[in-house]
Parts: sequence; C-alpha cells; structure tokens
Amino acid sequence: MDLKLENIKVKDIVKGVNLEVNKGETKVLLGKNGAGKTTLARAIAGLIDYEGNIYLENKKIDKLKPYERVKQGITYVLQNPPELPHLNVKRLFYAITTNDNLISNYLKMFHLPSTILNKRLTSKEISGGERKKIEVISALLLKPKIMILDEVDAGLDIKSKKILAELLKQHTALVITHDVDFAKMVGKKVAIMENGKIIKEGKAEVIKDYVGEN
Repeated sequence: MDLKLENIKVKDIVKGVNLEVNKGETKVLLGKNGAGKTTLARAIAGLIDYEGNIYLENKKIDKLKPYERVKQGITYVLQNPPELPHLNVKRLFYAITTNDNLISNYLKMFHLPSTILNKRLTSKEISGGERKKIEVISALLLKPKIMILDEVDAGLDIKSKKILAELLKQHTALVITHDVDFAKMVGKKVAIMENGKIIKEGKAEVIKDYVGEN
C-alpha cells in the first residue's frame, strides 16, 4: 500500500484510527464537521503531534518533518489555504514546474482563464472556488505519490466537482469531505469517520448505510 495509518491518536479528537490507501486507489474519508477528519489529515502531513505510526510505501515516516514528507511524496491540500498577497499564481506554479504546456492543460481542464496566472493569491483577486482549483493544480504539478485533499470540493460548482472527481480517480488520494454527493462521485472505497473513529469502511455502498442512519 502507499499509505498506512496505524492506531493514530490526537488528544481526544482522533481516537485510534487505522486506515490504508493502496497505490492507484482514491479513498474517501466521509464524515460530518467535527468528526476529526481535518485533524487526521494534519497528522498525516506532520503538522501536529500524534500517537501511532504512519507508513508511506511500508516505511515509517513519523520522525519526518512536514517538508520532508512532501519530499517523500505526500501532498496535503488544505481546507482553507492561507492568503499569499506577495505571490501570484504563475510564481506559485513556476516554483514547482516551468512546463507551460502542462500548466495550460490543467487551467483548461478546470475552465480557468490564462489571465488568472497574473492574479495574486488573495480573496480580493481570486474567488474561493478558483483558489481550490489552483491548490489542486499545484498538488498535481508536484506529481506526488499520494494526495491528501481536505474538503477540496467546498466552494466548487457541480460541474467543477464532476471534473475534479474524474481527475482524482486517476491518482492515489485520500479525499476528505462531508459532502455525500461528492463522496459518491469520487470513491469506490469509502471510510466513514464519526467522533474521531472509523465506524465503517468498504465499497461505496457503505455510504447508503451512513445516509440512512443520519
């Protein structure tokens, strides 16, 4: 497997989570707000302290700092990316790659105009939905082994969600969301998180049980 979480605990928020994401698999982590999903994502990225073990390609990465985890192939797309008023989109992308054709293809895929490259990463110049698309493109340009995407569907219209869902199916990813409809679009494999624990896991059919109980 690409990613394995073993008895991950964070204070009283995440309570002994075991989870695996296999190479080439897009797995959805579905749960209501406050279930502990973002805290778990931050633990995987190395941004907070946690108990338990995290493995990437069967190697323990618990001692690695966040930037070292990025180098090893983990890319984390934040739920609420920070504003970067001194940085425009082109400079962000060029920090990863100067392949203009690749950048152009991703912009077209997400229906973003080329003029957005000159806009700064602030809410005054870029909408929330556009920023989410830019963050996803940045993650894809990094060509990671696995992407951790936290509520990346928030702020996107239904057409953009469908485009994103189809794109994610081509990559190894853990997609975190509370949106049942987006979860159905994305994942053949789903884990349900509630009160800091994984309560159900399996094929996409488990969503039906989850919806029926809530």
